[in-house]
Amino acid sequence: MAYNWTLNEEGKIVFPIPEEVKTPWFRSTGDLPHTCEYFNGTMYEKVEETAKKHPLNIALDFMGKHITYKYMIDQINLCAKSLRILGIRENDKVTIAMPNCPQAIYMLYATNLVGAVANMIHPLSAEKEIENYLNMSGSVMVVTLDQFYHKIEAIRQNTKVQNVIIARIRDELTRPIRVGYMLTEGRKIAKIPKEAPVFQWPDFVQLGRHCGYEYRVKRKPDDPAAILYSGGTTGTTKGIVLTNLNFNALATQVIAANPIYRTGDKMLAAMPLFHGFGLGVCIHTMLAGGGRCILVPRFTPKSYAKLITKYRCNFIAGVPTLYEALLRLPSMRGADLSCLKGVFSGGDSLSVELKKKFDNFLYDHKGKIQVREGYGTTECVTASCLTPPQMHKEGSIGIPFPDTYYKIVEPGTDKELPYGEEGEILLAGPSVMQGYLDMPEETAETIREHADGLKWVYTGDLGTMDDEGFIYFRGRAKRMIISSGYNIYPAQLENIFDAHEKVHMSCAIGVPDSYKMQKVKMFVMPKVFLLLKRAERRSGPSSWHTLRSISQNTLCLTTSSSAQNCRRPSSARLLTVSSRKRKRQSARHLWHLRKKAQIRKHDKSMISEGIGTVPVPFAHTVIIGAASRRSRQNARRPGLGKQAESTETRAGKQAEDAEAPL
Repeated sequence: MAYNWTLNEEGKIVFPIPEEVKTPWFRSTGDLPHTCEYFNGTMYEKVEETAKKHPLNIALDFMGKHITYKYMIDQINLCAKSLRILGIRENDKVTIAMPNCPQAIYMLYATNLVGAVANMIHPLSAEKEIENYLNMSGSVMVVTLDQFYHKIEAIRQNTKVQNVIIARIRDELTRPIRVGYMLTEGRKIAKIPKEAPVFQWPDFVQLGRHCGYEYRVKRKPDDPAAILYSGGTTGTTKGIVLTNLNFNALATQVIAANPIYRTGDKMLAAMPLFHGFGLGVCIHTMLAGGGRCILVPRFTPKSYAKLITKYRCNFIAGVPTLYEALLRLPSMRGADLSCLKGVFSGGDSLSVELKKKFDNFLYDHKGKIQVREGYGTTECVTASCLTPPQMHKEGSIGIPFPDTYYKIVEPGTDKELPYGEEGEILLAGPSVMQGYLDMPEETAETIREHADGLKWVYTGDLGTMDDEGFIYFRGRAKRMIISSGYNIYPAQLENIFDAHEKVHMSCAIGVPDSYKMQKVKMFVMPKVFLLLKRAERRSGPSSWHTLRSISQNTLCLTTSSSAQNCRRPSSARLLTVSSRKRKRQSARHLWHLRKKAQIRKHDKSMISEGIGTVPVPFAHTVIIGAASRRSRQNARRPGLGKQAESTETRAGKQAEDAEAPL
């Protein structure tokens, strides 16, 4: 816990405001509270309290099925009784490897009710990864779907798992949808042998009807409730132990930061349960606040857009690439988004240009709000900082939640820096984790107590804070590129490239350089509609793509049409390959690269369209786009075969590298 709490006269948890900590954002909060009162109990008890107030309200929507709070609580209690009969005791670990479905919600809160700890993992993880998660946590039970049974069975003997519960999606579907499911997706699932040592979900639930003894276990707010996995602040996979108070505090903070929220509001729960935002905000915050979760077990941008309009969702959340995809969907052209009260972006840096595009998109579709960017880490469940509804600053990730504190220090130290100066982002608050699972040294390195009495999380991220308390994220310290002694931040370069009207997205990475230590390599993808337009102007199918690699001291963005002007033309190279032959990285694929790869030197220089040059001492750029007819004709010029042959290995490597970051 980040700092000590006390109980007020009403039995609520409160945190005193530390006098030694700077809080410039207090002047920017408007009507938002600086501190809150928190529920003194477990995750289950908080949801149960809400269910008693609104028993007939819909809690979950799943593929056409509506589940009320009363029914949900009844199912949770039934599952808790079954867990007790199967021998689950206090502090046992129960692994839940499931997508967003009702059974996963029941098991999450049933595990909490019997005093056990939910170990949340990705069901699509490789067998060895699942085995590692099970052994790391010491899980004695696994709950998963029938389609993942064979993964669990393959590694079960290498773990401490005693019981496996198998649920099925079709068990939670209405009859008409169940028939359709079994004729499509259900047919693809391999059958489980009848003699398999597992409990099918209906049999498991029936066990609870025979429980005649006390199954509830009294737990404290500071007791562990769930384990989520993350690379942490140091890059290696760790289990992050989160408490009841962590989740209940987050729920209170999120609702306090969104005064427009009302009981019964709907949130599209597409973020998975094994993700901090999916579990902490999309599920627990909504259920703790009397909201309605639209469960999405698997989604694409197209289905995501359909669900927003079908259910008239009030709140949605996603990563920047999701919003980029929504902008391009034809089905969203006439959508009415006036129902939205909150659109949140997290998980990655939201570029200034993408925010402007999506804000305009919302306005054009009757939306009355803007995208609100947040920031957080799994070490504090998820978001701990959010753009306030009444005030926005370009490039900022917002201000801290109530009872949460931020400061900028010299990396790795406790020396606080002046406003506007860049350093490492530190945070403290009631949602900060208990620690890393069985990693005391890593925990001590990440959470450190300062002279102000607070325990601060060292995030490993770089950023600044202005004199009004707004935080600005600059990037991961480990992602920062150092070239010739200069600090280069990929996000800043990506913002410049993304601002170009013909650029769909870009990514900057650092590559080794013998002279400068590192140089920047940019990956740029033109907008899809440009490629389609060029394809329409050409005869025949759109079968050619161009990879243009520019290596020079000044970075330029060029179009993928004919040769144009740029500095240092002698270092420019044009590589043309057939997209038909780029379906897989195989021996046959490489043979086609040898056949089609052609190199042409430019006598003319090439000039960037509209973006100019980026004054940074590095660079290497790969641009993926459609080649013009002239480029293809030039590629067929005789006398270039030998030169292409000598660079075939480099050509194949660049083709692989160009796809990976995108």
